[in-house]
Amino acid sequence: MMARRCSTGLLALCVYAATFSYISASPEVCTNSLLPGAKGDQGEVGEEGDQGKLGKNGPPGFPGVPGEKGLRGQMGHTGKMGPTGDKGDKGDTGLDGPSGLKGKPGTTCDCGRYRKVVGQLDVNTGKLRNAVKFVKNVILGLKETEERYYLLVKEPKRFREASMNCKLRGGALAMPKTTNTNRLMADYVSQAGLTRVYIGVQAQSKDTNGTSMYVYADSSPLQGFAGWSQEEELNSRLSPTTNSSCVELLSTGTWGHVECEATMFFIYGRAISHWKKLQVGLMECENLVYNLTKDRDALRDERDQLKRNSSSLKKELEVLQSQYKAVAASRDKLQEDVRRLNHSKTGASARSLNAAQVSREWHLHLSDLFLGGGHMTPEEFRSLLPLLC
Repeated sequence: MMARRCSTGLLALCVYAATFSYISASPEVCTNSLLPGAKGDQGEVGEEGDQGKLGKNGPPGFPGVPGEKGLRGQMGHTGKMGPTGDKGDKGDTGLDGPSGLKGKPGTTCDCGRYRKVVGQLDVNTGKLRNAVKFVKNVILGLKETEERYYLLVKEPKRFREASMNCKLRGGALAMPKTTNTNRLMADYVSQAGLTRVYIGVQAQSKDTNGTSMYVYADSSPLQGFAGWSQEEELNSRLSPTTNSSCVELLSTGTWGHVECEATMFFIYGRAISHWKKLQVGLMECENLVYNLTKDRDALRDERDQLKRNSSSLKKELEVLQSQYKAVAASRDKLQEDVRRLNHSKTGASARSLNAAQVSREWHLHLSDLFLGGGHMTPEEFRSLLPLLC
């Protein structure tokens, strides 16, 4: 036992000695560094670290490719209204539109006589209204003194034509015989925006000294007042030419010579008594227009009432027509029922005739069987049972 242990120890010692001698004989230099081992398994992922510091801005990159067009945005707020533009040219005439639907038939109304009367009343009322309007405009545009009314007629005419026009109206060209009347007419002309008008003053004849003589339109001479300026007064004493013997009133109130062939507005004058009659006539015209309007309105109300009655009668007629249609439908139904009943009676009669004929045939057959001494088979007896029942 001891000898075996000693031999084992010697063997181990010899192995150690051989290994040491092999290592000592190796040409490699021994170092303190350890040789890396085989690559190990991948470790677990660690926790996320803190955010690092921002780096410096890099150089700008190259321009990118243009992106796709975006969607259309929402409508913005309404802006302020811009200035009105110039009027455009007139467009072309459009195409004719489609024809409308056929209207309902109108109501029958015996309004011929009312329509004629109302139409004539409308015509007469229109004429009277125009006349009243003209007279009112004349009266509102009048200027008056204690004795006369004056109207500025804005119709350009020659002196002779103006004088004739005033005579046809029942008056004459205005004759300013006083300072107040002359001032009234001058203010009248100035307020109308005019500068001159004809008045009823004209050269008529010459005296023994060869000077002209001016008179008013009623052939009365100029006495106590004349609206000449100093220069015109000197000229009025000289012999005027044939065409410059007429007189005009300026808006300043002075008179001036003018050619009778010149066309201008003029002032018409007439006595107050005539205008009082005209005012009375105007009131009568207004009363007449009022009465005619009342009569026209009454006729229109009567016509409207007839139209309403006609409409109600039309509705009643429609109700009667609907009732007639219902009665006609019931009549047709009854006729159909009668036709079916008649058809049923005809079929029943035919069936009764067939049954009588079959019964008669079986009666003859039974007579032959019973009276003739024959015998009935079971099938014949079964076919006879329904008729016997």
